Amino acid sequence: MKKFRYSLEKVLQYKDQVLDSQKEEYASRMRDVNQQKQRIDALNREQEELAEKFDSAKHSGSSITDLRLFADLTDRIGRQIEIEQNKLHNLEELAEKQKGKMIAANVDVKKFEKLKDRKLQDYQKEVRKSDETFIEEFVMHEAAVDNMQRV
Repeated sequence: MKKFRYSLEKVLQYKDQVLDSQKEEYASRMRDVNQQKQRIDALNREQEELAEKFDSAKHSGSSITDLRLFADLTDRIGRQIEIEQNKLHNLEELAEKQKGKMIAANVDVKKFEKLKDRKLQDYQKEVRKSDETFIEEFVMHEAAVDNMQRV
């Protein structure tokens, strides 16, 4: 019997390539999300440091102008944090959409792999059946030859 050949192998290979592409895109989106989180963390640290300096300046009797400058900087950083959090939210949405695409591509690949497994099992059944038939015919032929020789 001829060797097993999956007729949809090219389709499976293509689906694998699509899945790999989707995985790479998802990884890229998640890198973007993580970088954005790091930006926000840096801004939060900067805001905390500024708040400490502001408190120190209040207690040391700094001028109104200096205090106003601290307040303006704190407000500016607060607004920047809000902007960056909105960007983070958008990036997370894009990552979630990409995750959905990746999952769909994975399901698609699994379908073709399962089909391939079923086809391989069917092929193996046919091979076993063919082997059994060959053995039965061989045994019957040997028995017939033995009977012919006895006669």
